[in-house]
Amino acid sequence: MKEEKLSFDQDLKQKWLSGKLRIKWKKQSPDLFDEGDARIANNQSRYHFYEWLAAIHYYKLGFNVLVEQYIYNPHKRKLGILKKLIGADGISFLRSKIKTSRTQPPDLFVYKGRKFFFVEVKGPGDKLQENQKKFFEEIERYFKADIIVLALIPK
Repeated sequence: MKEEKLSFDQDLKQKWLSGKLRIKWKKQSPDLFDEGDARIANNQSRYHFYEWLAAIHYYKLGFNVLVEQYIYNPHKRKLGILKKLIGADGISFLRSKIKTSRTQPPDLFVYKGRKFFFVEVKGPGDKLQENQKKFFEEIERYFKADIIVLALIPK
């Protein structure tokens, strides 16, 4: 696993909590955040800020990004993209490991063309858990793809 850091303005977190930033980011990046992402973020307004911020970061670098819950059936668009890139066997692998590891796949699936990597986003004070480390190592081996642990640091 690789580690990266990204600093951010703490005022953005307050704007997120007010709901205004979620609406703005969704409008600015309709290819990045779909209605499912918006619904999840609105229903759980205290969460998802860091994941959306990280998604925007990679999007601005020229990557496509699937934000959270990309492995689950309600997210048909995300699953379609995922299936093209990792295949049905890759999806089955991730789903089976979710059950045995009792953890979720990394927060972001980042891709350009046929190349991809995963990103686990960690806000201030959040650390990678042991079960995540083991699961993520298995993901790296299976897909021969990087997992970046992105630490978000307030300015």
